[in-house]
Amino acid sequence: MITQVSSSLYHQLITVFEEGFTSKGEPDSLAETRRNAFARFKKTGFPSSKMEDWKYTNLQSVLNQNYLLHKTISQKRR
Repeated sequence: MITQVSSSLYHQLITVFEEGFTSKGEPDSLAETRRNAFARFKKTGFPSSKMEDWKYTNLQSVLNQNYLLHKTISQKRR
């Protein structure tokens, strides 16, 4: 179950970011840092208990929430 939920959230995040999520007036260095961090997220995905630093952290409650990322970001741009 958690795999399906996290996969869905993962794909929502990818879609929102690739559609051009940016903050108005942010410095180019911050935008570059954001792109690099997101590229790393795309490669690694959400942390899991298989990762040493996350082995005692249960993300299920966070990943099982309903998020309206796409709609929220689109409304902020208007």
